[in-house]
Amino acid sequence: MSSNSEIILNINREKGFFRIATIRNTTDVKWQQYRMESDRTITRLTNGILPFKEFSNSLVTVIATVDKGYAIIYGNKTTDQTPTLLSLLFILHIKYNQISVASLSIYQTSVLNLTFILVSCNIVTIGVGHVCILTVNLKDPMGLQPDEISYVKINFLSSGLTLSSKVINRLFPIIENTNLLGLDWQVNDLPFGGYLLTNSSAPTTNGTIIYGYLFDEDDSNYLAWALDEPQQSNVRGTFFVLPHNNTLMMAQPEIDNGWSFKIIGLPKFIGDRDKGYSNANIEATLPGIQTSIDSDTQKTVTINFYEPVNLSSGNISIYQVNVDRPPSLRQITSGNLCSLDNDGKTVVVKILDGTFSIPNGNYYIKVDNNFVKNKEYNESLLGIRENVWNFNTTEGKKETFAASAIVLLRLTTNGTKYYDGLTSVGKKVFFDTLLSELADSVPISVKRFHSNNRVMPDKNSKDQYLISVDIEESKDGNERGVESVIKIIDSMVRNKEQTPIGSGSVTKYLDATFGFTPVRK
Repeated sequence: MSSNSEIILNINREKGFFRIATIRNTTDVKWQQYRMESDRTITRLTNGILPFKEFSNSLVTVIATVDKGYAIIYGNKTTDQTPTLLSLLFILHIKYNQISVASLSIYQTSVLNLTFILVSCNIVTIGVGHVCILTVNLKDPMGLQPDEISYVKINFLSSGLTLSSKVINRLFPIIENTNLLGLDWQVNDLPFGGYLLTNSSAPTTNGTIIYGYLFDEDDSNYLAWALDEPQQSNVRGTFFVLPHNNTLMMAQPEIDNGWSFKIIGLPKFIGDRDKGYSNANIEATLPGIQTSIDSDTQKTVTINFYEPVNLSSGNISIYQVNVDRPPSLRQITSGNLCSLDNDGKTVVVKILDGTFSIPNGNYYIKVDNNFVKNKEYNESLLGIRENVWNFNTTEGKKETFAASAIVLLRLTTNGTKYYDGLTSVGKKVFFDTLLSELADSVPISVKRFHSNNRVMPDKNSKDQYLISVDIEESKDGNERGVESVIKIIDSMVRNKEQTPIGSGSVTKYLDATFGFTPVRK
């Protein structure tokens, strides 16, 4: 990566990315936000000029924040000789698709003769906010003592409020042939507690030699990592830690135009605080991971947090797992539509009729970042990624037979205008798509739905059309009966902002206040 350019992906990948770069032929540094559109085009959002000159990856770091924004952390290179409190590290928080505000100081010191060497920052996975490890070099003003390298851990919120700062005191390993290595240890905060310290040789054509050691939060003694010591890496010395499963991947030297990684698991210094959700803030859920539920009686799902939370704007999404096609979205609900229990530690999500509509079906629940916020600091918390909180439904009870039925739908005023603007061929496609999307919302075979491909003026609303749909009775004991189909689609239409109906290309034009209304059995 160029030393004067960097790209950071948003914490929600569909939101796009952030770029920071030095403007050509100047020393000014510019930032830009971009969004990836569904048609794979890129839209530029906001941009601005940063309050510092020249961009260096070691002195400036950019991270995606949990609230879907970005934070630029940078500092003064040195402290001067003035015996006052000096700001050494700053944060510039830029919210998604917004312009930047004034930068804030997040670390100050009165120690003189400090040189800012390196900063490494990330999202806190245990607790709230963000963490930076600052590497500084303290020089003896008389030149009689060798330089002293220190590491400072700084916890802060996205607002810029500093929660804590402390010097990391560790018994650093003594390595033979240190003249082959850099003078400085790089410190990386780990997602499940503790730190990883690495020291690398200068890169050569044969690659880079890396030493690595692990430390707990409070123990000054180190643990050796599960790699050969030292470890041979590629020329760039590339390694990274996967945040969800605490796995370290290290690139190996390239041979014969090929490349490979070595992979090791890292210890979880937080013990059993993580209950399998890759989120150390969540204590339990109902249903639990890899459990079974009764789809007819499961009216809520809950998430228990270790600490009290506030509801926020992120979504909780329920997906049905399919064998022959991608997962189907069954329900999506904003955190603001949920409720709190257990002194604010439990979030309760109401389940709509038809969300768990498949007996012996497989499901998982995804929780967005910023679904809730920590109550004490009002700071956004991480969520649960896809395919982690998974479970299945039981067989369910047998349904009583119900004869075929005719059911009415009503288009919104915008839907009526849209229909009137279609050609005859477009209107045929409109009805075919409507029946297909209704069938998928249950789901059942589209062959059980029929329409005369006509609209009728609604006597109670002259600007809206009615549509009649015939539903055949079930001929397969494993499929939903007519009464269940009507109940499920009616719930889906009336709550279309939370169901697949609202995202359909045709069903999005259905009137939620009218529902799915039978006219006769």
